[in-house]
Amino acid sequence: MAGLSAARHLADAGQSVTVLEARPRIGGRIETDRSAGFAVERGAGWIHGTQGNPLIDMTRRAGLSLRATSYDRGMSLALDATGMKIPPARLEAADAQLMDLLRQVDAQSDSPARQSLAAALVRISHGGVLPPLVAALLRLEITGDLGADPEDLDAGSFDDDAALDGGDHWIVEGYDRIPALLARGLDIRLDEAVVSVEERADGLRVTTNRATHEADQVVVALPLGVLKSGDIVLPEAALGRRRQAMERIGVGTLFKLAVPVTGALPAVDVILPADPALAPWTALYPLRQAPWPALMLVAGGKGGRALEQTSMESAMAAADALLARLQLPRIDRKRNWQMASDWSRDPFARGSYSFPLTGGGAKDFELLAKPQGKRLFFAGEHCLFAHHATVHGAWMSGEAAARDVLAT
Repeated sequence: MAGLSAARHLADAGQSVTVLEARPRIGGRIETDRSAGFAVERGAGWIHGTQGNPLIDMTRRAGLSLRATSYDRGMSLALDATGMKIPPARLEAADAQLMDLLRQVDAQSDSPARQSLAAALVRISHGGVLPPLVAALLRLEITGDLGADPEDLDAGSFDDDAALDGGDHWIVEGYDRIPALLARGLDIRLDEAVVSVEERADGLRVTTNRATHEADQVVVALPLGVLKSGDIVLPEAALGRRRQAMERIGVGTLFKLAVPVTGALPAVDVILPADPALAPWTALYPLRQAPWPALMLVAGGKGGRALEQTSMESAMAAADALLARLQLPRIDRKRNWQMASDWSRDPFARGSYSFPLTGGGAKDFELLAKPQGKRLFFAGEHCLFAHHATVHGAWMSGEAAARDVLAT
């Protein structure tokens, strides 16, 4: 999204632009699966906020429809480790306790705090152990959102970003319609993975697995996981302090597994496995768009990464065990369909999205966004702390990079 956004803004401003895309498709970590005849998202799934979100205008231009998803009472169902419904009053009391703890952490922590969120919570509670339901809600709200564990998140930076109002929405027709709209008319070279970018006296040389390109300016819109891997050689002058910043920014994992199930599901937007024993699963989403009962199960953090690293059969077995404990319909093995994410194993992603590690904060994200001279520019969700880990953040960072190019 960052690369397409930058390319779209530059092309619309009259610049000659070539997009080099390593994959055989556009969209990066936006990937819509339609193998079962309906849209399911392997990657980015939600438009987060409708107020001030540039994606909303694109959905209108593309004629797409949105469906709100809500965690509010009546639209969510919280279950304990035996499948019993947790009474709303008990759930609300635990959520209020968690919010109070997080407010205390925020009030007592600078950004960056150089202390993990988990350690800060222990300090706030004077070394005590969080009540099980509060601990479960922490995992659901933090790990399920950021794709990272409280032990890895900086206590002062984990919630310092900016959220847009308007709630979360799914795109009924599929998220990939947005990059398709941005890509119209652009010169995009698919299956062309960049190997290196070299500075020359008269510009930049970009070497790929297929060709060599000469450019006046380059926007590097690689995912943070790829930048951190060192797989692509960039000019040393462009790395320097960026390496230190990248050491303070992690790449989280949000694992998704979509499966058919054997019976009707509760008429809610989300089912919350609200017990520490149910980790690493953070949420279950009934797929209403499916012609038969189907469910998307989500797991975050290290546990989610472990599920991505295992086989499909092992992941399905783990999911089936969860469904059994929650007393929900089991996986329908008669339907030969399932979909799973593998972003942590994907060499062109190496994870889902960025988060501030202990000691990391806004300045590290800002440093990653800084141009190198007047030729090399950077974009990606990891380049905009206020909206990192979001598609609209990637889009905004691409727009910002394009503005910087046009200003030189």
